[in-house]
Amino acid sequence: MLSVGNRSALVLALLLAGALIAYLLPAPWRRTRRLLSGGVLVLAGWAALSIAAITTNGPIVTTFGQAVSGVPLTLRADQTGLALVLIALVATFFALGAADRRPGEEAALLVTAAGAALAALAGNAVMLFAGAEIASLGGLLLATAARERVSRGAAVAFTIQHVFALGLLVAAVQLIVTTGTSDPYAVPSGAVGLAVALPWGLAGAGRLLAAGWWPGAAGGRSTRSWLAIGAVPCGAAVLLRLGAATGGAFDPGLTVVLATLGTAAALWGAVAAWRWKHESRRAGRALLTASAGTLVAIAGLPGGSGGFAAGVVALELALLAAPAWSRPTLPSRGGRALAATALAAAGGLPIGFGTTAIVLELGAVASLGRPYAPLLLALGMAAVVAAGGGVVAARQAIGLAALPSRQAAAAPTPSGDGEVSPLRESPPGGEGAAPPGLLRRAVLPRPDAAVALAVGAAAALLPGVVGAVLLGPLVGSAAPVAIDAATLHGPGGPWPGGYLSLALLVVLLGVVSAGLALGLPFPHPAHGERGPRPRPAWIAVVGARRALGPPALGLGRGLARLDAWMVTQPGLVFTVVVALAALIGFHYL
Repeated sequence: MLSVGNRSALVLALLLAGALIAYLLPAPWRRTRRLLSGGVLVLAGWAALSIAAITTNGPIVTTFGQAVSGVPLTLRADQTGLALVLIALVATFFALGAADRRPGEEAALLVTAAGAALAALAGNAVMLFAGAEIASLGGLLLATAARERVSRGAAVAFTIQHVFALGLLVAAVQLIVTTGTSDPYAVPSGAVGLAVALPWGLAGAGRLLAAGWWPGAAGGRSTRSWLAIGAVPCGAAVLLRLGAATGGAFDPGLTVVLATLGTAAALWGAVAAWRWKHESRRAGRALLTASAGTLVAIAGLPGGSGGFAAGVVALELALLAAPAWSRPTLPSRGGRALAATALAAAGGLPIGFGTTAIVLELGAVASLGRPYAPLLLALGMAAVVAAGGGVVAARQAIGLAALPSRQAAAAPTPSGDGEVSPLRESPPGGEGAAPPGLLRRAVLPRPDAAVALAVGAAAALLPGVVGAVLLGPLVGSAAPVAIDAATLHGPGGPWPGGYLSLALLVVLLGVVSAGLALGLPFPHPAHGERGPRPRPAWIAVVGARRALGPPALGLGRGLARLDAWMVTQPGLVFTVVVALAALIGFHYL
């Protein structure tokens, strides 16, 4: 029987071995690859749960030698890491069940899950960096599984994410040089100053905010899967381990940076949801940005761990429900209703866990007193505006007109890396033909999104269960107290989230019943109501690039001429110029 200390390595070995086997299987064996990948996920989940039952008395730390001096290959199986592993595995299972999954993506999904699991179980900052990079590698494999090459936008996005991850490696090297270890639970008190904490914190914030700025974020299969499996669990692991290294007392400079960055992202996402209300994909992306921004803003606050854990769960549920609104067209009635429900839940309405997360996050800020009143006001305004944006976007999603079958067949669908590419009409099996069942699935509700919404609704009705199952393992004693199945007691005061959700359902049923009894018509959005397409924000960057392009090219040509001239020196002209400069410099003239 495998020892308890080696079971954390078994989780990683199962995922990586399953990815290798799925990659080597022939392309026509689609069902076999899915069954294999599903079995691997079940076995990895069983291994993680078997460790979780033992780690209640303390973490299980296992070292497998050293990569280099001072960098041991250590895995720490504790409640926080195992909770993040299970979140990543569940997200992988949801992504694996998508009907439009293309051949080769199963192996990439397992690689991404392995990276997230390594980051969650990392025993030091170097292993944490390795896990984040493996998760990014899985994202690259997802982006290239259905295409010959990665798009330019995705390549730039992965490069930026890699730069953020290098900041984590720099912080680890500084800790090893100064303290001899990068284990967040073994560094001396006060060793994590701003020079170490800032790149570490930005690495985690960059992962969480990727839901908003990533090209095609939550719109295409590959980007959406990478965000749910790799970005959010890795970002949460980076910030939670930073909190462990600092003992929960972040450097004030890092707190200000994270609060400013997160608040700006939350406000931008809330306003953008209103601006892009006619486009479900953009509105949903903006709502994810608002949720991630609030999450980053409270990450460095004293006593904000409980709200941070709730925000991670809410963001993950919103990403799992994203397939409902990420379609460019939703011609079926069920699809429009599902999209509207998912957008409303992402906006933080009580039909999902988002409301509970927002109140716990704002409660953590309110409990800090008057000095944090501006932050509370800004985040509260962002939450209210985002909720309104979710309602408006849901109203527009319901009002989308059903397209005829010919238009639905010619409608654009997201490609492998999140870009939108049209489905061209072509003979069966010819070039440009859609995979079997893709057009049929495009007009039907997504079962995976429906399950995610059902889970979110159950979490809204029973937040105390979520607090005991997920929030407690994620942040330990800092988690909100679960008084009963429908109540959480956080830093900002008691929060009967489940009771509010029930009250909302009762009020809605009462309004509908009264309207039906009185024969009143209910307002509904007009079909096909669309406004002008908003101008993307990056257009301004393109204009500046075009304006600066000719001067930059002229400067480059001038430097090239100067370089060619310098190669032929020293010559007469050069000697004369240097002589004159020397005479002037030494005051001979």
